[in-house]
Amino acid sequence: MKLCEAPALFFRVQAKLTRWLKDVEDFYKLEKVLDLDKVLVAKNRMSQDLKEWFDLYEVENGPFKNWESLKAALIEHYSDTLAR
Repeated sequence: MKLCEAPALFFRVQAKLTRWLKDVEDFYKLEKVLDLDKVLVAKNRMSQDLKEWFDLYEVENGPFKNWESLKAALIEHYSDTLAR
């Protein structure tokens, strides 16, 4: 039996970004996710429209260097939803 469940999919407004980020980081710790895998793991926990944002962001800005750069981009892009 697996003790750690993958974080829920992140759907813009339906889930609070700060909670999702915390859940993802907890998952990384519990599952000992390697730094080089963190961006891919996070992308796989995004809804389809967020995956499209992710892909477009990388086309316009280059690949995310690491989890911290992805997290910063998400916070910047969705900061207006955090204020709600």
